[in-house]
Amino acid sequence: MVFNMLVWFVGGAMMGSAANAIIDRLPRGESWFGGRSHCDKCGHVLGVRDLVPVVSYLSLGGKCRYCRSPIGRRNFFLELFMG
Repeated sequence: MVFNMLVWFVGGAMMGSAANAIIDRLPRGESWFGGRSHCDKCGHVLGVRDLVPVVSYLSLGGKCRYCRSPIGRRNFFLELFMG
């Protein structure tokens, strides 16, 4: 039962992460499907460990690993809610 709940949570959080990509990229005319995720402030391409839904936000204290600029709370809460 707990394993099933964890699987559903992870899947939902991943969908929340994809939703954040769409919300961020479409207004700027960027492809939400192609291309690599990057920091909006410094432009650094994010690595795999920077893209783990919910966990990355918490472990980095809500800031970019590279330039330390804040990451919007919406990203965290949407991933958490979808999870």
